[in-house]
Amino acid sequence: MKERLAAVVVSAAIPCAMAGADVLVEFSLYTDMEWTEENRVADVWMTIEGVDLMGHLPEGTTTRFADVLILTSWGTGDHFAGEVTSWLSEDEGWGDLGFDLGESFELLGGGQNSMSMEWLESWDSDGNFEGFSYGLATWEGGFADYVGVDQLYLGWPINETTIPAPGAVALLSLTAMVRRRRRPA
Repeated sequence: MKERLAAVVVSAAIPCAMAGADVLVEFSLYTDMEWTEENRVADVWMTIEGVDLMGHLPEGTTTRFADVLILTSWGTGDHFAGEVTSWLSEDEGWGDLGFDLGESFELLGGGQNSMSMEWLESWDSDGNFEGFSYGLATWEGGFADYVGVDQLYLGWPINETTIPAPGAVALLSLTAMVRRRRRPA
């Protein structure tokens, strides 16, 4: 009985801890929408703190921490870690979202950098949430200027990986321990 109660308490706490999860977003940047290797200028890895998927950003404008790494196709790179402004607008399961990265990437042109994209919620035939689908996505500002274009295009796929918050990992470990301690009656 104690084990069952402990498992229920731990399981109920996991969604609360997961709300503090982070998301790792991986994508490539291209100079046009053909998304060919000749037009790929960089690969980007961006960790956004406090949100498990980009489409789960709160509606409106918020400030959060991001860690962004850009590696160019010609072998240089730059890193930015700091506060970013995120924004999301939603209208019945679709909308726009983006990130203003501020003055960043000094080695790659510096200046203001921002990215934006359209998004849509995906649901299966039973009404269960499947994830987000992202539409036209662009990067504007200093790095695009450095490359010599008005804007860069985020290529497909845009991969998102939820990174559980440390508390969620601890709770998952506790659940495993509780389950291992059960003894046959």
